[in-house]
Amino acid sequence: MGCVEGDAWTHELAGGELSPRDALWVNILRADVGLGRGDHRQMFAAAAMAAQLAAHIPDDPEGACLAAYYAALGHLTDASQSRGPLEAALGLARQSGDPRLVTLIEVFLAVADLAAGHHDRVHVAVTRLERLASEDGYDRFVANWSGWMLALAERDAVAARRWMTRQHDFLDGTGIVENWLSSLSTAMCEVIEGKAAQAPLAHALVLADREGYKADADCVLVLAFAEIVAGRFETAAELIGTAMHGRFNATAHYVLYRAVLERVLRTQLDEETMSEAMDRGRGRTPADALAEHGVTRTGDFGSAASAPELRAEPAE
Repeated sequence: MGCVEGDAWTHELAGGELSPRDALWVNILRADVGLGRGDHRQMFAAAAMAAQLAAHIPDDPEGACLAAYYAALGHLTDASQSRGPLEAALGLARQSGDPRLVTLIEVFLAVADLAAGHHDRVHVAVTRLERLASEDGYDRFVANWSGWMLALAERDAVAARRWMTRQHDFLDGTGIVENWLSSLSTAMCEVIEGKAAQAPLAHALVLADREGYKADADCVLVLAFAEIVAGRFETAAELIGTAMHGRFNATAHYVLYRAVLERVLRTQLDEETMSEAMDRGRGRTPADALAEHGVTRTGDFGSAASAPELRAEPAE
């Protein structure tokens, strides 16, 4: 079941007569759906309700942990606030005795460190967590994701592809095989390998449409990353403005922006230049930006005369 169907299903469940424990878990599910759909309002509202319910259910540390985890995501990329809420969730995970929950929270502590620029600490964490993650659980998925983001932050094409191969193997093993997120992530790998990324981006758009998502803004992040790798930082900031104005469909891509792309841009552009570039980017739609770069849902990637090839070649 995808997030679109899950949203309808949990909404219907929430309208029924539920015990406090059932209401707790319905709200946890609604927070998860909000996470998957990029609906932060739903995620945080459901997490807050779940936390209130968990406070009166003393024998459900798993539920209390997940409620705390979803609430903590609101501070994930804020270096001054991220660790406290996650460490509280980690304490509940350890209390539950479920190693998958412990690994899940520790992965997000590593992501918080990545957003804060502590790459050495993240290297140690992802190496350890890759060994500890379950074979078929969500903790494995996010462990692969965190390692892939670290590789992107360091422009390490070999490591990025290695982590993404592990992610594809994980998806194959679960029966999901491929989704729009994995295709978009593959496009990011293509960028740092110096390859054209139009094809996997176009494929990501087609898959997203099929899965019920509007992923244009998310795909614009790949365009922005290509410009960063090529050293065209103002153009990248314009594309970030376009993407942010269009709103990401996946919450994970806001984290990707803050932990990887924004950190680079703020070291290369002053505040005024970056702000003005993002303002210019807000004047167009994500679909327009994709079309300008030859990315379409038809699979017709344009010609050299009509659109630039999406390679991360350095500016002249």
